[in-house]
Amino acid sequence: MKNLFLLFSLLLIVSTSFSQTHPPRKVKKALEQLAPQAKEVKWKGEGDRNLIWTAKYIVGVDSMLTKYDHKANWIHTLKYITIDQLPEKVSKSILDNYQRAKLTVAAEMQEPNFDGYGVAFMYLGDRWAVAITKEGKVERRQITSEGF
Repeated sequence: MKNLFLLFSLLLIVSTSFSQTHPPRKVKKALEQLAPQAKEVKWKGEGDRNLIWTAKYIVGVDSMLTKYDHKANWIHTLKYITIDQLPEKVSKSILDNYQRAKLTVAAEMQEPNFDGYGVAFMYLGDRWAVAITKEGKVERRQITSEGF
């Protein structure tokens, strides 16, 4: 679970170098089953052996991102939203726990054992990413970089 959160953090905060753009057939088929209406799909494989595959795509007007492992096991899906679209409980929880945080990126986030939000923000000069429930409980947090 911690590794999944790290992947989410890197996607939101840091632009990553990827090695290939053609996933295995079973990975591509998994996305077609999950999001048959996906358009403008762009694939990127991570790492030397492309063990993780990321699909960035559009559904209607929504910008989406889904990750799979090389065996086509779903890791997570993000639906990017504006900061203003965060539920009040979620944004209030972040601002209560991280006073003076500057929220920068938000997404609805689904994982096999989590359904909530992912939020990135600047706090005390560092970039943070948190997974937070719909009720506003911080589930995981990560400082993703220092000195910003």
